[in-house]
Amino acid sequence: MKLFKRIFLAAATGAALSLAHAGGVTDTEIVVGSHIDLSGPVAAGMPMLRNAMQMRLDEARHARDAEAEGAVPPPAPVAMAMRAVARVMTGTAYYI
Repeated sequence: MKLFKRIFLAAATGAALSLAHAGGVTDTEIVVGSHIDLSGPVAAGMPMLRNAMQMRLDEARHARDAEAEGAVPPPAPVAMAMRAVARVMTGTAYYI
């Protein structure tokens, strides 16, 4: 009986989560917010934060557009090699 209750609870939780709506995300836009104060003494560092957030959104938009045009993700070995090369490049740039 306990197993049945656990299975039922898991199924009900899964159904409830599948109906949940991600706030700020629609088919046409993504609303991004920040908990950081954008004024006062910390405002000097905000252009970097804003640029980083914009770059990440541009990357996501580019990926979505590429998939819409018919692009496919690279095979797993190629993706792993790309990640390894990226780590080497990041590590090298850290010491330069």
